[in-house]
This record gives sequence, structure tokens and C-alpha cells, in this order.
Amino acid sequence: MIVLSLTLTLGLGAGFANEDGPIEDDFYEIIDLPAAPGQVLEVGGIALLPDGRPLICTRRGEVFVVNHAYGDGSDVEYRLWAEG
Repeated sequence: MIVLSLTLTLGLGAGFANEDGPIEDDFYEIIDLPAAPGQVLEVGGIALLPDGRPLICTRRGEVFVVNHAYGDGSDVEYRLWAEG
């Protein structure tokens, strides 16, 4: 299973550690994505399309399809899919 982490946007660090137990990284592959240029994402939900591409929903009512999310992050592309 893959967990997408929008660290820059949400201000959350990946892998919340517990002194006595495991961290998220022990169970899921965590992928950090760079924030979309010029966008305030404020992600409220993430879903995966059947082909594995993530859909990111914002609290402002936008839905973005993320292309190339699983590489080194250099060619990540956010495409506005719906808004309103």
C-alpha cells in the first residue's frame, strides 16, 4: 500500500513515531510530493483512480489529478479535474 504525504502543504511530518512502537514507515511506503506551483492545496481527501493516479480534493472545492506521482518528484503534474 502507498500513502501519499503532502508534507509542504499540510505541515505534517511523515512517520509519526511512538517511543514504544512502530511508525507509519514500517507498514506503508510514504511518498512526499512537492506542492503544486501557485496553488494552495489544503488537501481534504485523497483517492486513487483505477490506474493508480491520485485524486487530491481541496477544502476549496478543487479536485486535482496527480500525474507522475510515483517518481523522484521532478515531473509531478497537478491537473485540475473539477472545481466548484
